[in-house]
Amino acid sequence: MLRTIELAGISIIRDTKNKTTRLELGDPVQAEPYKLNLTALVAKYFPERPGSYRSTSGIVHSNPWMLGDTIRSSPLVPELELGPDAPGIGAAVTTAIDASIIVMDAYARYYGHDPEPVVRVSRLRQQAIDVFLQQWFVAQIGG
Repeated sequence: MLRTIELAGISIIRDTKNKTTRLELGDPVQAEPYKLNLTALVAKYFPERPGSYRSTSGIVHSNPWMLGDTIRSSPLVPELELGPDAPGIGAAVTTAIDASIIVMDAYARYYGHDPEPVVRVSRLRQQAIDVFLQQWFVAQIGG
């Protein structure tokens, strides 16, 4: 894979231990770290959703506290009962929609198209999910 990157004209910068540290396209001003800090990227590009990477990545990394959120049974119930983590699913979906909006916007502008129609539809999807989650939370507290 690194050979393919080099063939694309991207320089692979290594440290004194020959470990890849960043990639450069042409000049060092366009350097990108080799290992991405996703928490920082999500905070930068999705400021309206603070902490969304940490809250949605826990299940991917099999963090016990995230996996445990789906358990609905108790010591009094002998069967293991699992339920959907609606807030976690909602956060993951809205974050995915946010990311897709950035990609659609960039592609549309690159190819000379107006991104507004597809961005508007995606924002409507987010609003529908937000309304569902608000209703779900109200139902959980008995309102």
